[in-house]
Amino acid sequence: MRILLYCLLLVDEYTVNIEENSYSTTLDKLRDRYFKEEKLSNEKRFADLPEEIIQRKDNNVMFKSDDIRHDVMYAFVAECLVKDIDLEFFLNTASGHVITEYCRSWDYEKSEGERCLYVPKMPKMLKSVIDRLQLDIIRYCSISDRGIRDKITKRLGVPAEILEWDKEARKRYVEYAKRGTLTVHHARGMIVGCAGAGKTTLLKRLLRCSEEEIRNVKSTEGLKVHQEIFKICDKTNTLEGKKD
Repeated sequence: MRILLYCLLLVDEYTVNIEENSYSTTLDKLRDRYFKEEKLSNEKRFADLPEEIIQRKDNNVMFKSDDIRHDVMYAFVAECLVKDIDLEFFLNTASGHVITEYCRSWDYEKSEGERCLYVPKMPKMLKSVIDRLQLDIIRYCSISDRGIRDKITKRLGVPAEILEWDKEARKRYVEYAKRGTLTVHHARGMIVGCAGAGKTTLLKRLLRCSEEEIRNVKSTEGLKVHQEIFKICDKTNTLEGKKD
């Protein structure tokens, strides 16, 4: 049963479709490395796992809860990830989804209650993480560890300043980068006027802030810079067909 649970742990979205063979490569790798003597003549035995551990939806099998999955990960780490070579096996076998959730670089400071698996400060290990996640590593929470940033920049050619952006901005960058070439227009505007003329209120309205936020506007001291990202609509998608 362990090999089936570990296989379920390492596949994408922690889900196995028992009518498909997409999980068979992962299962074979686990069996060859850790369970050579275990016989699995009928790989549909996923459906026979205890109901207190897994749940079924149509032909899909998944863990019944996150806590159960975390317990299986703990057992997998204790039994299988004994040496550095075992961790390399994990990084090269588990789906990117699994690596993103559990793996953290060595200097990452985890939050209370967070479960994570630390990757040693070894070039080969970090290279495996970066190569597996590719651009998705930019959205990786372990990006807060500055020690890995230079390696990401060199390995993927990502500009260093992008790694300084907040999570949402990095997410947008990844989405656009995966689409391919994207034309980006930069424009700057300055609002000037006498004190109390309503410059900040105008800016808030342009940024589509809430009415409550606009009502609570305070006079700006000095100069403030705001950044807004927006999409330019095609002419055919604007007010076509609308009458005055």
